[in-house]
This record gives sequence, structure tokens and C-alpha cells, in this order.
Amino acid sequence: MKQHVIAVAWLQIGLSIVWMLVMFAVALLLWGIGLSSHDRDVVEILTIIAPIIIVFGILTAVPSIIGGIFLLKFKEWSRILVIIISFIDLIIFPIGTAVGIYSLWVLLNKDTIKLFIEQPAQTATVDGNL
Repeated sequence: MKQHVIAVAWLQIGLSIVWMLVMFAVALLLWGIGLSSHDRDVVEILTIIAPIIIVFGILTAVPSIIGGIFLLKFKEWSRILVIIISFIDLIIFPIGTAVGIYSLWVLLNKDTIKLFIEQPAQTATVDGNL
């Protein structure tokens, strides 16, 4: 299951990066539409909306990136964070749904839970520190 946890971590990180890029693209598209409309009201509205979309993309992606990074380090709290994020991923059809289902299957597995419980003891033994 260790390889599956690593795969989930990278999928979460990758999906979040793609999500941020999509949000940046949507914001730039709206900003471009506003500028090309030559309508002052449209430009003002879309100039306000575009940064909001960028901030939304960042705020929704960062927890998943943090969860993925610390999932690679087998931190128990990151497993719980990514489980919560995975439920949210289910609504991003079809890729988010697939990643969410796979993540939930991996992270709720009994063997995975044991892996996270035993991981600190394994790390301490490898380092020679108790």
C-alpha cells in the first residue's frame, strides 16, 4: 500500500497544480474579454472578478498540495486532510472523481492506516534515534 499512498500524494499535488493553472487561464480569459469589449463597465467588473478567481484557485489548491507533500512523509494528519479533500474532489467530474475514489480507497484501507501508525516507529529505528 505504500506505493499507492505515494501515488495518491502525487495525484493530489498534480491535480492541484492543474486546477491552479485552469483558474489562472479562466482569469486571464475573462480579463482579456473585458479588455477586448471596450466597455468600461465590463472591464471594471472583470478586472475585479479575475483576481478573485486566481485567489480562489490558490486557496483551494494549496491545502491539497500541502496534504500531498506531507502524505509523502507519511504524516497521519495529512492522511486525514487528503481524505477530506478527496470527498471534495468527487464533484470535479471526471478526473477529480477518479482521483477522489482512488484516494479514498487507498487512504481508508486498513493496511494504509496501519502503515501510518507504524511509520513513526520505522523512522525512529532507521535513524537510530528512539
